[in-house]
This record gives sequence, structure tokens and C-alpha cells, in this order.
Amino acid sequence: MQSPRHMSGYQVVPLVWETFADTAAQSPVRVWEPLHTIARSPAAATRHFATVQTAIDKALLADEFSSYVRQAHDYFQGGSQVPGTSAALLYYYSVLQLAKAELLALDPASILGVRIGHGLSHQVGNAGNPESDFLTVTSGVFPALYEKRTGVAISQGTTLHVRDLVQYVPELEFQLKDVLGMNQIVIPLCHAIATNRSDLWTLLLAEVPKNYPQRYMAEFEAAVGAAFDEIPLHVEWKKIFAVSERAFVNPLPRLFQSKNTFPDGTVVEDVAWSNTAAFKHSLDNPFEERADATYWPTLGGLPMTPSLARYSLMYYLSSVVRYKPSILSHNRYPDYAWVLEAFVNASPINLVTNACDGIRGKWGGYGYRFRT
Repeated sequence: MQSPRHMSGYQVVPLVWETFADTAAQSPVRVWEPLHTIARSPAAATRHFATVQTAIDKALLADEFSSYVRQAHDYFQGGSQVPGTSAALLYYYSVLQLAKAELLALDPASILGVRIGHGLSHQVGNAGNPESDFLTVTSGVFPALYEKRTGVAISQGTTLHVRDLVQYVPELEFQLKDVLGMNQIVIPLCHAIATNRSDLWTLLLAEVPKNYPQRYMAEFEAAVGAAFDEIPLHVEWKKIFAVSERAFVNPLPRLFQSKNTFPDGTVVEDVAWSNTAAFKHSLDNPFEERADATYWPTLGGLPMTPSLARYSLMYYLSSVVRYKPSILSHNRYPDYAWVLEAFVNASPINLVTNACDGIRGKWGGYGYRFRT
């Protein structure tokens, strides 16, 4: 463990952009409004497609975008009226349309007027217990969406297991623990920039959950350790990271300081993003008020964050409810049936928020949203 640098001041600097501070508290009307604005306002559409380098008529792109959003909203509204996991079919088609709307500004020629596949496949004939079920990446929307949001290509033939994907959905925290007996794999992070009046450096506070899986711990320590040294926990850590004195944290968090320093006066966001670049693919929005970001381990070496896990799971459920709904019977696989039903009830609004972030350019191109 390294000795901490002398610190004379500090500033809390969020690592990611939060479109909505607390998605759970937002009404669907507010979450959809930014998308409707682009879809219905010619001025907003012109600004949205202003940087797109293409010979395609921008008015045609705006019309296509509007159609995607309208269909997505109709499917979402329909899903909200359907009880249980059956709603997954409508919700998936909603987020599929939003994914195409997100990709439209990136590569119009590959979307506009082109029949494009889902990008995921599910071998329904061999499907059974969700515990062992999986998806396979194919050509189409999903790998394009994955690369846009992470900056990393995902190979066709890659398998994504349901038992892994559910662990990347933070709104299932209690179901994963109480029903499936799974430990949390997310690490909430608090972030600050420290100074000694001549240099600036990054401080990271990691709230590693109790019984954090060792294989993920090793990955976290290697990823963070490439750019940070662990230092003793500062006696005033709650004050430094603006954590309420009422907050109960058990076990105590771990504190890291960046190996690199920058001259005092450097833009603090540049310091933050430079020092966390080694694991930027693993950073995502916080889901606890006191955190500034969340760290998610890779899935077999591939970046995986909640937005992509939610999308994949909704595709999986849309396949199951169409072709083999007995898998979701509470008589056959009651534990997973309960968890996946909870997912359909809790995650759709978060999927729309994820799409809104991507469409409005908040993803920064590398898996987490840069603050502007």
C-alpha cells in the first residue's frame, strides 16, 4: 500500500453523465420527451443530424427517425398494458426501433431502407432452464449497437448466457441475492480531484460489496492498479467525497490515488478521464445517490454494462414468450421465472433511458457518458 500524497484541497467531479438523476422516479412522459422533441421538431432534427456526413437527404433521415420513435413509443405503450413476461415481446420491439434510431446518425446507409437482422439469435429448440440458456451474436443491430456504446467490436458467434446477463441489471439486486443466491458484481465508485497547489491527481473511493466474487476482484484490482495505487482510507473520506454522515458502509471502502499527476490548473475533467482511461469500458451511471459512477467487470474479457445486458435479456424474453413460453412457467423454473418477470416489470423505462442517452450523444463512444 502506497503512502498518500499531501493534499491541500479537493473537488468532487462526476465521471459519467446522468440524463436523469433518478430514473425510477421519472414518469415515462418525461423520459420519452427528448426523443419526441427530435422526432417532431424540424429544428431539433436538423441539429441532431447536422454532423452526419452523408449524401442522403437529411429530411429523409429525420422522417425515418420520427417513424422509429413513433413505433417504439407505440410498442412501449402496448407493453405497459400487458401483464407479466408477455410484455417482453412489445418492449423488445420498442427498444429495437430505438436502437435503429440511435444507429441511424452513425451509419445511415446501413439502416435506411435496409433489412437488418436482430444481431442476436436464440436456439429455441434446445432451450430449457434459463440457468443454462444463452444467446449468440449474429450480424445485425446488436453488434453495431454494442460497438457504438463500447468502442469495441463483438465477434459473431459470441455467446451471452442468461445467468451472466442478469447480474448486470442493477434493478434486480434483491432478486439476484434473495432468489438466485448471487453476489453483487458492481462496485459503486466515488470520485474526486485532489491538489497540493502544484499538482492535480485523481482519488477513487471503491465500495466493494461484501463477498465480492474473487475472479472479479482480481480483474478490478488489475484494471484499477494499472493507473492507481491503493492508499490508506482517509479519516475524512466522507467529507472528501461528499458522502452523507448518515451513510452506513460495510465493509469500509477502499481508497486509490492515481499514479499520474497533472499541473494545477489543468481542466479537472481531463484529469479524471485520462486517469480512468484504462478501465473506461467498465464505467457506467451510478444507481445510488452517493456514488459518482459504477464499475462493472467484463464478461469473459468483453465490456458489458447494464444498457447492453438489458437489451440482450429483453431479446431473449421476446424469443421465449413467442416460441417456448413454458420456460417461464412458475411450475418449471420458478426462481428464474420470478427474476425474469421482475426484469420485465422494472427495466423497460431504463432501456428507454439508455436509448435516449445513445441518441442524444451522451455515450462518449467508449461505454460511459462524458459530462459536457
